[in-house]
Amino acid sequence: MKVWLFVLLAVLVGNASAGFRDADQGWVIPPDDCRERNTGYFGAVSVSSLYQMPELPMQSVLSGWSSEKWHMAFRWHKLGGDVYREDSLSVDMLFGGSLKFGIKVEHESQQFSDVPGWNTLYSFVTRYDYRESITLKSTTPISGAMLATRDYEQLLMIIRSEDVLFALGIDDTNSGEKSVRLGLDWLLHHMFRVGAIVDTSSSSTGLTTSIKIGKILTRSSHLAHPELGMTHRWQLIISR
Repeated sequence: MKVWLFVLLAVLVGNASAGFRDADQGWVIPPDDCRERNTGYFGAVSVSSLYQMPELPMQSVLSGWSSEKWHMAFRWHKLGGDVYREDSLSVDMLFGGSLKFGIKVEHESQQFSDVPGWNTLYSFVTRYDYRESITLKSTTPISGAMLATRDYEQLLMIIRSEDVLFALGIDDTNSGEKSVRLGLDWLLHHMFRVGAIVDTSSSSTGLTTSIKIGKILTRSSHLAHPELGMTHRWQLIISR
């Protein structure tokens, strides 16, 4: 099994667009934008195994708070185990009204049967919210290096209506290529949604579901890569 794991890791390291390597990237809309209102506390936990391989588990924990003026979020993410591992710690801080400005700091490491080497990436963030129906967010790196194995959010657009959510995400890679993600969610019941997601870079497609009970939202994502297979994700979001 370790031989197959090394082969798969060689493919992943050599091709940054091999699929969604982040636990939250199974959905175009991030967990802190799934809330009914933009103020208060929020938290999220995500779990998965990349391409259903137990040697490549993915976990993510998010905690944050926002008001009319401030938005702050802290996130931890891990991919892999003893043989190969990626770790990421990030902080988002934004200030303003409907138009906010801020900074995102990501402290990351990549370990391949060796001592991990950490690097820090600083990015300038702008966010515009229009009447809780349209969200535009851009992220521009200003200092530090990107990990070649990961994609980084460059632009996010969310359009909300009563029954439909449309999302467009454009991610940047260390090689300068763009990865475009499209997501569409339909409200089938007052607490149940079903959706579709497409990634034009890796040709991955899949389905998403969400169930909201009170202040708890449960999401699932089921994405198929044409060569590497399926990746199933589950996420629990709490807001108050």
